[in-house]
This record gives sequence, structure tokens and C-alpha cells, in this order.
Amino acid sequence: MSQGFGLEDLETCEHVFLASNSVTQLTRHATQFHRRQFIDMFFCQCDAEKYKHLGQFLLNNYKQVLEILCDTPVHIQSLLPGWHISDAQFSTWLQEEHKYLNSKKSKPEKDILATHSQRKQTRATDQARLCQVTHDAWEGVVFLQKELEQVEEKLDIGTQWTPEQPEYQRAADYIHTCKFQVAVDKLEGLVVQWLFELTKANVSQTGMDIETLHPGILLIYKRLQDAHAYIQGTTE
Repeated sequence: MSQGFGLEDLETCEHVFLASNSVTQLTRHATQFHRRQFIDMFFCQCDAEKYKHLGQFLLNNYKQVLEILCDTPVHIQSLLPGWHISDAQFSTWLQEEHKYLNSKKSKPEKDILATHSQRKQTRATDQARLCQVTHDAWEGVVFLQKELEQVEEKLDIGTQWTPEQPEYQRAADYIHTCKFQVAVDKLEGLVVQWLFELTKANVSQTGMDIETLHPGILLIYKRLQDAHAYIQGTTE
């Protein structure tokens, strides 16, 4: 018996349970009896369809295996001349690959110590930069002040605006409107992405709890909440 899984992709269960998500539209708010009845009907129908196409499935796999067994050795033999590689060498390479992958299950102690050393050195460097940050911040204030003077000169502003002046308030309202429009556009895109993800996973219109959804869908939901909270903050 050959080792390994051959051509199996190990995703059969995932395909079956993803398809079964469509049943939740019927079972979510059904009674216990009807919930089990619908689930049983789904898997019975699934089995019947699989059995119906099982012969063709086995035939296609058998043909694919025959093609691999016939074509692969010929292709390998065409590449071997000049390399002086024996059949036993392939098994040796496979064993070396397994040994290498097993060695990568845990990080070497030397690498762990080197990581700790680098982190401590980074912290020491951050502390040394703290004084430089204060100096750079002051230079940033001076630079912004010069830019402000240049803008005021272009706008022919004699006296610097204050929050009480109408010109300052109009500019602030314009910035507020732009931020609101950007947030609405982002929220609209997230809503469309959320609907696509729900449809792809066959969980739309099922009434499933948010906590039970896929992590990728939960991430989009969190972004939706953040975008909605930001829009509420801008409208207050």
C-alpha cells in the first residue's frame, strides 16, 4: 500500500457542511422535530446525488491515475540523463524533506534568544530616541507655523482665524462634510462586501448568531461597526 493521500484534497467535509448551510434558512426557527427532519432530508438527498455520480467520479479518477502513472515516469526519465540519479534517491529526498519539516515544528533556542536580544536592543534604542522626538516635535510645530503663514498670505488673511469667525466655521464644516462622505462610501463598500461574504458561505437570510460566523465575516462586521460608529460621531 502506498503512503500518503494521493490526489485527495481533504476538503470533502468542508464542501458538504458548506452546502448544508443552505438548510439553516429552514431550520433556524423550526421546531426540534422539523429541524432534524430537514437536516435528515438534506443529507439523504446529498447521499443520493453522490451515489448517482459515484460511478463517473471513480471512472474519472481512475483515468487520471492511469495518465499519471503512464506519463510521469516517462517525463522523469526524460529529465534524468546527465544527472546520475537513481530511484532510491527520490525516497531519500522524501525522507529528508519529512525530517526538515519536523525540525520546523518548534523554533531553535538560538533564534529565540536572538529575538529576545533584538527586542531589548529595540527598547533601548526607543528610549534613546525619546529626547530626539521632543526636539523633532518642536521643529514640526515651527514648520507647520511657516506653512500656515504661507496659506494665510495666499488667502489674504490679515489676522489669523479664530473658531468664532464665520470663515473658520465654513472651512471646518467643509472638512466635516468631506470626512462624512468618505465614511459613507467606505460603509457602503463594507455592506456590499458583507453581503457577498454571507452569500458565498450560504448563510445569508439564516438568522445565525454573529459569534458563530466565519472569522473573515466577523472581521468585516467589526469594520462595519467601526464605520457606523464613526458616521454617528460625525453627525453629532
